[in-house]
Amino acid sequence: MADTTDAPDERLLANVLRDSADAIIFLDNERRIRTWNRGAEAMYGYRTEEILGQSIEKLVPRELLQDGELQRIDELIDRDGLLWHYKTERLAKDGRRIFVDLSCSSVRDEEGELLGRSVIHRDITEQRRLERELIQSEKLSAIGKLSAHVVHEIRNPLASIRLNLELLQDELNSGVEADFDEAKTLLRAVQAEVEVLSSFTTEVLQFTRPGVLNRTEVDLHELLAEAVGQLREDMHRGAVLVSAKFEPDAPAVLADPVKLRQVISHLARNAFDAMNGQGRLDLKLRRNKDFMEIEMHDSGPGIAEELLPKIFDPFFTTKAGGTGLGLAISRQILREHGGGLEVRNASPGAAFTLRLPL
Repeated sequence: MADTTDAPDERLLANVLRDSADAIIFLDNERRIRTWNRGAEAMYGYRTEEILGQSIEKLVPRELLQDGELQRIDELIDRDGLLWHYKTERLAKDGRRIFVDLSCSSVRDEEGELLGRSVIHRDITEQRRLERELIQSEKLSAIGKLSAHVVHEIRNPLASIRLNLELLQDELNSGVEADFDEAKTLLRAVQAEVEVLSSFTTEVLQFTRPGVLNRTEVDLHELLAEAVGQLREDMHRGAVLVSAKFEPDAPAVLADPVKLRQVISHLARNAFDAMNGQGRLDLKLRRNKDFMEIEMHDSGPGIAEELLPKIFDPFFTTKAGGTGLGLAISRQILREHGGGLEVRNASPGAAFTLRLPL
């Protein structure tokens, strides 16, 4: 009679491995996937029948493959027999990047022959996001304190410079004996620089010390119709066609109309610059569950993929002379409303989506 004493324990272990929330994968010596549990299905989106026999390279971002990450992992396991808590990135079926905590060990038979690798992937994407938000928050706090101090120190001198320049301009305008043309040109240049500095201090203060929202019931149809009219007038100096498509019977939102106009105006200026004054800017208003969305889609060249994660960072800019605060302030305004600001490449151009809660 066969000894089945260990059979229940073996079945229990098989069930634990199958139903684990972590992805548990077995790879053969050619890095082909031979087992794939329910945790792996949930994490990566591949069903067992479509992933078995595939190379583990299917889950590895291209740049990590090219950098030799799999070879380095193999070398570490060959040296130590196992690898614990290796932090890296992997790709889901839908293209999402997942941050994973990877542990891996060699599997051998009774004679010591290598059968493959046992791999455990734990999804730490949310943990990584929270860590980054904490770091970003600490950075912004430090930047905010520094910026507020800098603004305080230079604002009064700027006001004094502006006043003295205006007085000097009056004196020059009243002169009748000398040619003041060159002096006037220099003064206009100085005044322009002062205005740049004044605008910068205003933006820094707005970012580091957000004002209170003056919420009121806003008819987005009305606000956008007004904005489109203004945009068409402003962009008349170029060859930009502004179009609008509004979902009918859109409900009102509680929002600060002045700040919403500020965001729309800033995004429109960015689009105009991106298109070099020629192209098309499409505005759409639609409802998405409990939010109203305003999409602004330009026909420019779009945004380089490596820059997409950075464009909302404070002081990051690709414009000569830009402050790098416009998009950061715009997103901050939408977040203060309980919504958000997102961007994607839309082929052609880029599409910014403003989200406001109903």
